Amino acid sequence: MPLELPQPVAFPSQRKTPAMLTYSMRRYLGAVTRRLQVGAGEQGRRGCADSASARDDPEHTRTLLQLCAARHFTAGEPVDRESVLSGRLGYGPLGTELKKNLLRQWWRSVVASRAEVLGISSPHQCQGRPASGSLRLVDGEALSSVLRQKGLSTEGLAREVERTLRESAVLRTTLLPGALDQYMASLELVNKKLPFGLAEMGVCYLPPGGHSPGAEVTETSLVWFCSPRTAAQWLDYWVRHRLQWWRKFAVGPSNFVSADFEEE
Repeated sequence: MPLELPQPVAFPSQRKTPAMLTYSMRRYLGAVTRRLQVGAGEQGRRGCADSASARDDPEHTRTLLQLCAARHFTAGEPVDRESVLSGRLGYGPLGTELKKNLLRQWWRSVVASRAEVLGISSPHQCQGRPASGSLRLVDGEALSSVLRQKGLSTEGLAREVERTLRESAVLRTTLLPGALDQYMASLELVNKKLPFGLAEMGVCYLPPGGHSPGAEVTETSLVWFCSPRTAAQWLDYWVRHRLQWWRKFAVGPSNFVSADFEEE
């Protein structure tokens, strides 16, 4: 009987935790905002309750971020929408606890409560051929010594710099390679039976692009291995499951929707 290779289904990773963290603060900050708006009038109360219109209002977003900074959820300057979405903003004491709570809830929902999902941890350095535009850890002293060498032609200097870059470590931009690397070893733990999943959460490093200088982001990832014949059904199942999970924490659950997208 021919062996049918499993189809890895990479559930869309929960990237840019700071942005999700900002949204998850709405329940707490909604109560704070309502206290600040006592007597402000019916229009202000409607704006606070209507999460769809509030989310699209730049002034509301600015007020929300200011409250996050004032209540020590976020740390660092400047506190604006771009710094949150790019992951350049740090967490204050309360933000750190809220982030830990979110990750703990995700892990309990995806891993701890499911026998067919295994938790893994992979190194921050990529294995194999790096993706285009990946960030590298370059030894500054080694690079300086190359540049200080005398008597090298332009071509020779370029070769030495390229060699130094090739020998430097490449930082991961996604958690998917870690799950693929551990697939064979994990298959033994499940008695070589499909389907099963590998879940991980950790820091990834986004390369500079556009107006972003690059950033560290916290991702959560579930890679589901199953038969190619059932891959579409499993993907639909997990998308519905994650959508229900996020709606559970949302002030406006109907505003959470899923959509197909292509990797940039």
